[in-house]
Amino acid sequence: MTFKQLASLLLLSSLIYSTAACSTVPIEEPKYTVIRSSDEIEIREYKSQLVAETTVTGNRKQAAGDGFRILADYIFGNNRASDKIAMTAPVSQSDKKQAISSAEKIAMTAPVSTAPASTESSDTEQNSHVVRFSMPEEYTIDTLPQPNNPAVIVRVISGRTMAAMKFSGYAREATVIKKKEKLREAVSDANLTLLGEIELAQYNPPWTPGPMRRNEVMVQVAK
Repeated sequence: MTFKQLASLLLLSSLIYSTAACSTVPIEEPKYTVIRSSDEIEIREYKSQLVAETTVTGNRKQAAGDGFRILADYIFGNNRASDKIAMTAPVSQSDKKQAISSAEKIAMTAPVSTAPASTESSDTEQNSHVVRFSMPEEYTIDTLPQPNNPAVIVRVISGRTMAAMKFSGYAREATVIKKKEKLREAVSDANLTLLGEIELAQYNPPWTPGPMRRNEVMVQVAK
């Protein structure tokens, strides 16, 4: 990612998060129930989620930035209704194999989550990634504004059981790789079976100090 692209992404994300911060309505996040937990992980039952997503190619950091811009364009009004909706979370990035196949300005959600389209990869490798925004709960698949950009897909993710591990700080590549490996080990120790790729979830605006940042690695598991 070039300096110009990075500056543009920071400006855009700052605008989105600042708009949400000025609202009196709390930032919406996906609802879930904690089934059980340990010192390392939580096993959560998530309800179905309505999402908007796009597939992009590049290393994880580049793909996250490119995908964010495409989806931010959608929620900021590049849709058939041209309306603006409060920010929600998450923004997520995951394996292309998990994607299926759009616009009012739609509220952005948190976290941001990411997972490579292949097995574990270096941040310098070029892979396909699905970047995903959760949509506000007030919408259904029938009422969600349709995107003008065909690169944006809207769909419903069925309810699923997820194993999640929290961590703070900046989600740098080396850190993410280590956390994903720790999650795999914790899931194995809990006698659970992984289903799909591990996602990286990031909940904070770009200016949040490292110690205050909220991140998670999570993966779907068999019940």
